Amino acid sequence: MRTLIPILAVAALAGCGSIETDPADFPATVVTVPARTVVAMRIESLDEPGIDRFADEVEKQGITPAGDLMARGADLLVPVADGTEAEPPLAITDMNAMRVAAVECQADSLEAVERQVDRLYDWIAASGYRPVEPPIRVLLAYPPAQWRVEILIPVATAR
Repeated sequence: MRTLIPILAVAALAGCGSIETDPADFPATVVTVPARTVVAMRIESLDEPGIDRFADEVEKQGITPAGDLMARGADLLVPVADGTEAEPPLAITDMNAMRVAAVECQADSLEAVERQVDRLYDWIAASGYRPVEPPIRVLLAYPPAQWRVEILIPVATAR
């Protein structure tokens, strides 16, 4: 696996600890992430071949990443400089600035990361927020290494 995506964390956060952690002790925080332009590609699954296909296409088109690889639903995304152009299967889009609940996790499998997504949803509810969009997983390290992911869930104050 090539190192295509530079490490540039959105926020410096503590590890996420045990899945059984009480929401009050869960090391999450709410931060605002800035607006950014991203290049995106739809993939079948968040696995090494999917990541490699995306990385190959970004490289083939001569696009320079300006941040970490992100997954949102079935899309892989990476920040790029304004004015960057792409051809299918890649697409350029803008992400608005957003207020997010965030936590950084290290796990031995994608399934373990998804359990931490569930824990972050619990923390959001216990902390007086509500989710407003699907989670974003910022892939700081991924197979063949252990998964190290920053989980971001856009939030608003609960009413």
